[in-house]
Amino acid sequence: MLFHHAHGDIWQLLGNVIKPYGLTVDDKGLWLRIPEIEEADKKRSKVWLTGDPDEILKFLGLPYTRYWAGPFRDLYQMYEYVANCITFWVAPAAESEMALRANDRRRMKQRPAYRKWVEEFKPLCRAQGRFSNEPLTRDQVRGRAFARFNVRQTYMTERRAFLVEDQKRHILKTIIERIVPLPAEGAAKEDVLYRTVLVRALREIVLDWNRGLYSIMAPGNLRDDEGFYHLGRTESFVLEYKDRIGKEAMDLHNRRMEEKRAHEQPSRV
Repeated sequence: MLFHHAHGDIWQLLGNVIKPYGLTVDDKGLWLRIPEIEEADKKRSKVWLTGDPDEILKFLGLPYTRYWAGPFRDLYQMYEYVANCITFWVAPAAESEMALRANDRRRMKQRPAYRKWVEEFKPLCRAQGRFSNEPLTRDQVRGRAFARFNVRQTYMTERRAFLVEDQKRHILKTIIERIVPLPAEGAAKEDVLYRTVLVRALREIVLDWNRGLYSIMAPGNLRDDEGFYHLGRTESFVLEYKDRIGKEAMDLHNRRMEEKRAHEQPSRV
């Protein structure tokens, strides 16, 4: 998208201004990030808003006619344009210095326009008392994105799906694998096998919600209407039924092995 490459370093500045508020602009357009996901999976955390350049500029509070009018007269004119952004403000000096990350410092060395933005324009605004109040919170920006681009349902669906998956990983590690720990070093192969098939069976019953392989099924009250687990009930279920499930899991494993051996055995003529 040529729009993203217009005016030199302007998107280096704007990207830095909008990022703390959950927004990202790249070659494809404008995205809203889901905070609960972005640290674990940056790509999955992004919800598409728009690829229309004018819509992007209008949402960010930037005059789109000026954007297309030609080059800025100088860096300070470009800085003043960026300062129109709905999320721009100038934090106190100490707070601003602490917020500088390694990427910012590297960019300052490599990009003169970015360095002057940090070392000259923002301190000048601070000295003049301009943009000293944070105009919006991340929640407010998200609310505006929901209203303008109608993405609330997509956002909430993606967020819920990730959080349920994350909770399942938590249950596997901190409930199932804790209650059914690894056998001690040097344990008999049968004990190692039993633990393997039991953990697999518990995962299938509790996390995959398998309703056909075993006579024991996870009760519906383990999860709420959105699919989130009640951890206390889940732990109680595992503790109560693990031995019965283990026996069924071993029986199933042995039947499968017998069927496999019978299938592999060459037929006699």
